[in-house]
Amino acid sequence: MNSSILPITVIVAISLFVIKESIEFYRRIMADRRKTAAIKKLLANEVEKNNWVMKSLKLQLELVQRDWLESDYKVTNTQSKGYRIEFEHSNGNGGASSVFEVSTVVFDKILFELPVLDANLFQLAEKAYEGIAEVKHLSGTLVELIINQKDHPTPDFIISFSEYALEELAESHKDLCDLYRKCTNKELTSHKLRTYI
Repeated sequence: MNSSILPITVIVAISLFVIKESIEFYRRIMADRRKTAAIKKLLANEVEKNNWVMKSLKLQLELVQRDWLESDYKVTNTQSKGYRIEFEHSNGNGGASSVFEVSTVVFDKILFELPVLDANLFQLAEKAYEGIAEVKHLSGTLVELIINQKDHPTPDFIISFSEYALEELAESHKDLCDLYRKCTNKELTSHKLRTYI
């Protein structure tokens, strides 16, 4: 057996192994990039849906803060699984608006995958998710306070709550904007009532 053949076969085998591993490494990197890009798109849609929820809640809180003492408020169940806040002002004018539910479908499905793919994106998504949970709590509390308004310690108790809620809402919205900017490289100016998700 020729001694020079063994090193050549070993060198070829090692070279093939290195090439194969390099190709696999490249494929994994590209797959992770595609997955991250898809997750960013899904998160951006989720943010736009929740942006509408926050805008709506902000308007409701501002109305309550401004008109609570001069208006009669009540909450009714809608045909779907939500609530509707109705009010009638002392001058006879009135109105109504739905209390929209926050959307966490995308967050619930992908939040635990993000630390491996993009640690920075995960931190922003985690803060936005916490903010959305706070928004859910605030809207639920608003509905509860209107339903149980006779139990308030003072007539203007809900006005103080509205002031607090608007501050919390602003902080949650900031976190949502930060996540949207990371996902799209744009400022959060649009909203959606529904998406394909």
